[in-house]
Amino acid sequence: TTMTMVVNPVSGFLPSSLPSFRVSRSGLAPAAISTRMVAVDVPVNAEMRTKMEKMLREAQAYICKSIEDCDGQGKFIEDPWAREDGGGGLTRVMSGGKVWEKAGVNLAVVHGTMPFEALNAANDRLKFSNNDRAKGYAPGDRVPFFACGLSSVMHPRNPHCPTMHFNYRY
Repeated sequence: TTMTMVVNPVSGFLPSSLPSFRVSRSGLAPAAISTRMVAVDVPVNAEMRTKMEKMLREAQAYICKSIEDCDGQGKFIEDPWAREDGGGGLTRVMSGGKVWEKAGVNLAVVHGTMPFEALNAANDRLKFSNNDRAKGYAPGDRVPFFACGLSSVMHPRNPHCPTMHFNYRY
């Protein structure tokens, strides 16, 4: 389900502190250089998507800074990437630190369409839910999706300390 809203293509509906993505007819896309206002169809839950992306971007920055401060020597190297079918992310990796042999804190914000059958299979696994995500779609349809996640794995130098891993997803 979508609603139409007017947005500035440069900043889209995201806060100005997060200029890397904007609204397009297919969801979030790399920001374009433009000053005109355009009407676009955006998902009804666009506000929540924006909040999640902002929260995970801020969390990635905070976690990386905290790990660098704890380590005292290692620094994260950033590697932004784009997904051809929509979205992208930011990989941050630290190697050769004083405390952390290797640490990664990675953000992905992707969108696009998937086969109805994939949604139906996932929806079938969620029979306990009252939300039928496949409602309104038929076999053979392409169904829009959005996913945002922050993932981390940290390997300490000390062999007696455990490796740490977490995922946070929307």
